[in-house]
Amino acid sequence: MKKPSEVDLFLLIKRTLRHLARLRFKRARKKALNTRLGYLRRDMELKYIRDLLGRGRFAGRMSYRKILNVTLPKLFSLIENPSESLRALSKLGPIFESNCVIKRISISHEKVSGHDLAAEVLLGRVVKACGTFLSNSGGDVSISGVYPTSDSMAKLIRSVGVVKELEVDGHQIDGSSEKKEKIVLFSRRAIPEGDISVGSLDRKTLTTQDFVDHINKCLLGCKVKLTAHAEQQLAEYVGEILDNVQEHSGNNDWQIVGYLDKNNESRVCEVVIFNFGKTISDTFKELERDDFAKSEMMGYLECHRRGNLMMPNWNEDDLITLVALQGRVSSKNSESDDTRGHGTVDLISFFQDICLGEDGEAKAKMCIMSGKTHIKFDGKYKMKNDGNGRPTIAFNVDNDLRKIPDKHLNEINLIFLSKL
Repeated sequence: MKKPSEVDLFLLIKRTLRHLARLRFKRARKKALNTRLGYLRRDMELKYIRDLLGRGRFAGRMSYRKILNVTLPKLFSLIENPSESLRALSKLGPIFESNCVIKRISISHEKVSGHDLAAEVLLGRVVKACGTFLSNSGGDVSISGVYPTSDSMAKLIRSVGVVKELEVDGHQIDGSSEKKEKIVLFSRRAIPEGDISVGSLDRKTLTTQDFVDHINKCLLGCKVKLTAHAEQQLAEYVGEILDNVQEHSGNNDWQIVGYLDKNNESRVCEVVIFNFGKTISDTFKELERDDFAKSEMMGYLECHRRGNLMMPNWNEDDLITLVALQGRVSSKNSESDDTRGHGTVDLISFFQDICLGEDGEAKAKMCIMSGKTHIKFDGKYKMKNDGNGRPTIAFNVDNDLRKIPDKHLNEINLIFLSKL
């Protein structure tokens, strides 16, 4: 038998070391994957964010990536441009894939010339959750970004957007700088159930009271304030929305944010209320077949099916979401004379009262997003009582829920979007 030469021994040792290195890498990768899956199972917010960004959409498409670059669209807005805005966020999806190793996340606002509070708040929550997920699952990740060219837009990002969420030293604007920066800030988030102390005031009650105070602060520049009756109504409307989140979404983690830049010529007061959880459509679909609320909803679904009205951009989820906004419609109703289902009606009515200026032109806009359904309110269509006295807004000329709405209600063009 031929005796191995020194060269053969050297190559054998080199191959063995390479093989051991691969084994160590595979074991470390498997451990990191198990750690990631553990965090995903325990953290409801991460689960919903993973679904939002496109669960499994990137599997097998990229084996390794050190840097994730997210370039936001020119109009980064959930009210005016939801599809393109969410598509930009979906570029963070590979973070949750086992075959990707992310070392740096880069967020660029360089091309953004218009945005809204909702898009920026969502971006902040998503980026922070992604960064925390990577850090907690054993990886080192750095997050950087580029501001938009507009100083006023950059100010919002530093006050309530991604810079504020990440608590970037030297860049974030906190509450103590409100007067100096000439902004009015408001931000509240639900307290985890385990952190609520016995005897403390209900977080929702405190939030609604503080939110009314925030709106009055925004109105100070116009030297007006809400009447006592309007204050009570606004508190009730916001409280009803938060009640709906707690009761229907399956995830009591709501957030409400308000922002006003006094230096901005438009002086727009923006408000966003959101949570991650079940969609409006989900809550109705999960009801038992013989449930009263579901049978009522099935009547509208059958009407649209018989009329061949269902199409790619108008589906069951869209119809269920729209019908759920109407008066006396709630997944908790058990008979026809139940009085539940007024919260959203009150909100829409309140918006109708304030959206038009003295010249009759729309001065405010609002949208409701749930799952892939996006409903935009701009004052063109009004909520009116139907023949049975029920408040109805169908977004078509006849105000008829048996007919499809016009372009004010669209399915978000993202087949992988799940829950918001």
